[in-house]
Amino acid sequence: MTTENKLPPPPTATRRVKLRFDKDGSPAYESVTSPECFKQTAFGVVPPRDVIPVIFVPGIAGSLLKVLGGNTSVWDPLNDLTKTMGRPLRLRQKLFDPQKTEVMLNGKFSVPDKVYWLTTEEAIERRWGGLFNGYHEFLQKLEMTLNDQYTDPGREHNYLMPEIGMAEYLKGGPEKTKDSPPQAGQKKPDYAKEAQKAMKAWGTKPKALAGAELKKLEDYYYPVWAFPYNWLDDLENAANELVKYIQDKVLAHYAAGKDAKGKEKYFRHQNKVIIVTHSMGGLVGRRAAQIDGSKMLGVVHGVCPLAGAAVMYRRMRAGQEGGGIKDNVIARIMGETQERMTVQIGRSPGALTLAPTKDYKKHWLKAYAGGIEDEKGLIFSLPEKDPYTEIYARTADEVWWGMVDPKMLDPLGEMTGKDENTPTPKKAYTYAMKLARDFHDRLKLYAHPETYGFYGTDNGEYRSFRSVSWLLETAKDSRFNSLSDDVLYGRYADKTACKAVMDAKASRNVEGVSSNYTLVLVPDKANPNKKDEVPFRITEHKDARGDGTVPDGSGEMLNKLEPPPKEVIGFPGYDHQAAYDDENVFLATVYFIARIVQKADAPPMSCSK
Repeated sequence: MTTENKLPPPPTATRRVKLRFDKDGSPAYESVTSPECFKQTAFGVVPPRDVIPVIFVPGIAGSLLKVLGGNTSVWDPLNDLTKTMGRPLRLRQKLFDPQKTEVMLNGKFSVPDKVYWLTTEEAIERRWGGLFNGYHEFLQKLEMTLNDQYTDPGREHNYLMPEIGMAEYLKGGPEKTKDSPPQAGQKKPDYAKEAQKAMKAWGTKPKALAGAELKKLEDYYYPVWAFPYNWLDDLENAANELVKYIQDKVLAHYAAGKDAKGKEKYFRHQNKVIIVTHSMGGLVGRRAAQIDGSKMLGVVHGVCPLAGAAVMYRRMRAGQEGGGIKDNVIARIMGETQERMTVQIGRSPGALTLAPTKDYKKHWLKAYAGGIEDEKGLIFSLPEKDPYTEIYARTADEVWWGMVDPKMLDPLGEMTGKDENTPTPKKAYTYAMKLARDFHDRLKLYAHPETYGFYGTDNGEYRSFRSVSWLLETAKDSRFNSLSDDVLYGRYADKTACKAVMDAKASRNVEGVSSNYTLVLVPDKANPNKKDEVPFRITEHKDARGDGTVPDGSGEMLNKLEPPPKEVIGFPGYDHQAAYDDENVFLATVYFIARIVQKADAPPMSCSK
């Protein structure tokens, strides 16, 4: 062979270019021509033709909201932080109406250049713009990991990324990384070591995926989509919308066929998607699968409050708990007082769905005399059987321990009850709770047949409230031997006392002040002016392992779903809201998705693939 016939040497350097899409949805790449002396060349990775979309369903407050039919932002906390925290109660009432809000899809965000598989324009198409910004980094990482499965795509001696390769070295897999020649200047991942670290963090040893099973992951393209929904409204609506979204939006986007020029479209799908959920999103995802799970290849549930969470009651009565600087900011955003929290979600069937269900541990609401949680001073313990009738049906204008005070729902004074569109505050709350209960009753403990999930079991920084306890600072007396309405009747301390509490919160000088306030109790409704001050407070004691929000008892209900999930991992070390930012949570998510992909049909043979 002569020198003239030899192939040119490979370029000494490459420049990775983003995957883009032309008007017909086919892969496209942008670059420029350059002289031969310029040794850097454009390099793009072409995705497989066969698509398995991944759809992320966020938790409560994870979707941006706006006024129905308008452009006024209702919920976009990171892009509108000052306004969100500073809204007066009347404005909160006006904006947070479940019937007058809808998802806002044009939230501000951008995809970094280093995310080669996605442009900002494509992410907007996939509805990332409707998500709380805190999710975006996780979604970008998931997009890259699922599609850039190798350390150096397109080169020889290429290695699987640790998040993928380690799956072969879990329980039942090789004990040591297989020998293979390393690529010049590149260190081969130690998959066995990565697998051992993951199993130690998880506290369990799930089965390994064989080499052929990992190889199957290469056969598909995994575009990550989002499903923002109105979390204030009835979750039944969100579940039905998700079913429609899967078929009419996501799968339709990759439907095989001919383009405008009669050419076969590049992508094609198997009529299946993978669902990944966070918190409340798990309830939406499960109900959608119950309605029609035929288009779901499998589901991954993260930190889902399967049976609700007692912290919902606590926040309705004491506001979002604070602590450090970050927690205080979150509290200001979500509602750091009972008044702010109640006016925002007290008539929201979606939010109320997170209250403990009949499947939650009994006797989670308690009251004690003597200032400590001592069984000798136990005044009452609820529920015996049904929280809907024993707790939620009683409002704070009836019994002092009611979860919602109707007065706080209507600072505008507009809810007069004159017609169906202006129900009284109590009727608005009662109707919202009915919708939440109806949702629970329909969903029961249903799960998609191919379900995986994880929940928090932290026993330190992220302990959670399994129960909520009221502490009466004085000794027990005859007035507290019964739950009768005319034995205990509560109204709130005067505005001066409330202002003192607010000032203390603002200065952050009083730890846990959000839960310490005084109820003025009188023994008889007929004498509301008789002041007999009895100080009550909600305990700060978190009595369960968890993730800071959901106690492990509710999270581990994953194991009791029907049909039983394929794999459930309970492990510590991460916060509820930021769960998917944790490295070990991310590894578990990728592993679960890899397991689900094994259920996919083999791609059809194609000369163009």
